[in-house]
Amino acid sequence: MASLELEDYARQIDSVIAAAQALVDNHSLADLTRPAPAGGWSAVECIDHIAVTLEKYLPVLRAALEAGKHSKGEGPFQYGLLARMFLWVLEPPVRMRVKAPSVFAPRPQPEPQAVLRNYIARHNELQSLLLLARGLDIAAIRLASPATPKLKLPAGAVFGILTAHARRHLWQARRALNES
Repeated sequence: MASLELEDYARQIDSVIAAAQALVDNHSLADLTRPAPAGGWSAVECIDHIAVTLEKYLPVLRAALEAGKHSKGEGPFQYGLLARMFLWVLEPPVRMRVKAPSVFAPRPQPEPQAVLRNYIARHNELQSLLLLARGLDIAAIRLASPATPKLKLPAGAVFGILTAHARRHLWQARRALNES
């Protein structure tokens, strides 16, 4: 049986896919690619940043789960202060601006439909990793950040961090669209 935590992450992933789809479907190319008036990324750059972040995290997360396949657990799982702090900082509304590491930067002038296809594909991969995580002790399995290898977080917290990160930048994308 899958843990309630993994089921919740699956719902969160479905929600951020639907939110990005709605943003792209309901706005023009000009709106999606216009930089935010207050500075910062355009709406499509925000969505691409989410996808790029997943592109970097997914192989590391997969490798950690495969390496930890003998670490069994059903939860509920508890995470330390650092992981909980990351989650708090990432949840919208944005409380603190943080410059994204260059490894996670969006591509220059991304095309909205291509970005959306990549975004959905990466989130589908994240969903498949939830299946791989079933029955594992996702609090004990740790992985290094692709941007800061010394930063090691529990795999379960990384699922939460990646979905919170998507919500944060979808919020930013909506703001870029509303400010234009």
